[in-house]
Amino acid sequence: MSLAILGSILAIVLLNLGLLRGNTPTVEELLEEDAPDSKRYAATDISVSVTPDNRTSTRTPKQPTKAELDQEKVRKEQVQKLKAAAAARDTKRAERTGATQAQRQQFRELLSNMEQGDQQALTKIRSQLISLNREADVWQYISSRVMSQPEKTLKELLSIMGEIKPEETRDYAKGMATEKDPALRVHAIEYLAAAQDKPDIITIGLIARGMIDNSTNVRIATAEALAKFGDIRATAVLINGLDSPNYKVRDASEAALKTIWSDNTAVQNAANLGTLKDVLSAQARLINDTIKPQSLTTLFDPNSERNTKRTEGT
Repeated sequence: MSLAILGSILAIVLLNLGLLRGNTPTVEELLEEDAPDSKRYAATDISVSVTPDNRTSTRTPKQPTKAELDQEKVRKEQVQKLKAAAAARDTKRAERTGATQAQRQQFRELLSNMEQGDQQALTKIRSQLISLNREADVWQYISSRVMSQPEKTLKELLSIMGEIKPEETRDYAKGMATEKDPALRVHAIEYLAAAQDKPDIITIGLIARGMIDNSTNVRIATAEALAKFGDIRATAVLINGLDSPNYKVRDASEAALKTIWSDNTAVQNAANLGTLKDVLSAQARLINDTIKPQSLTTLFDPNSERNTKRTEGT
C-alpha cells in the first residue's frame, strides 16, 4: 500500500474523531451553549445546563472558608442573644405591669385615647379598663404608669385604681404624696381626701405635713383635705397656715378651721384672723393627740429623692 493511500485513511480517521476540526465541546462550551430550548439553573457557586440532547454539565460548589463559617456562627449567636434579651425584657415588663405585650399595647391605646378624649370618652374608657381587669391586672399596669401620665388623666386613673383595689390604692396614694413633683403630691392628697371620710391619725398626720410644703398648691390641697376630715387634732397645724404670706393659703386655712369648728360660736364669729387664732390656740392646747407643727417634716425629702418623669412645677 502506498504512502498516499495510508495518509488518506489516517486523515479520514482523524476527521471522524473530530481532532482535525478543533471543535470538540469542552465543559465551558457546554455551559455556554445557547440552544433555543435549553434551560439553565444558576446559583452563586454552581451552574447546571440541560440541552436538547440531554447533555448536562455542573460546576462543583465552592466550599465556604473557615473564616466564613466562623463569621456565620458568630452572626447566629448574636441573633440568639438578641432574641433572648428581648424575651427577658418582655418577661420583666409582664411581671412589672401584670400584662402581656398585646395587653400592654391595648392599654397604651386606651390611655392615649383618654388623654385626647372628652368626658364622655373618659367614661367609656373607664368602663373598658375596669372590664379588662377580668383578663389582666389592670391595677398593676396603671400603677406602673400613672405617675407619668398627664394631669388630665392622672386623677381619673387614680379613681379607676381605687375602684378596682381600694385599700391598695390608698397605700399607693400615700407613697405618691411624698413624690418630688408637687403636682403628684397634690393629686395624692386630693385622692386620699376623697377616698376616706374618717381616716386614721397616721393618714391625717401624713397629709398634715403638706401644710409646711414649699408648694403653695400642696398647702392649699392639704388645708382642704383636713377640712374634709374634720378632725380637731389638725387645729394647731392649720393655725400656722393663718400666718402664711400667701393669701390663698391663709384663706384655705381659715376656711378649714371654721369647717372643723363649725359648732363653735366664738370661732364662727371671729372678726379677723388674729381673733380666730387666739380663740383656737386656746382650744388646741386642750386637744389630746394634737398634731404639733414643730414635729412635722416635709412630704418630699430631698435627701431621698425619687426621680419621676414629670417635671411640672407648682
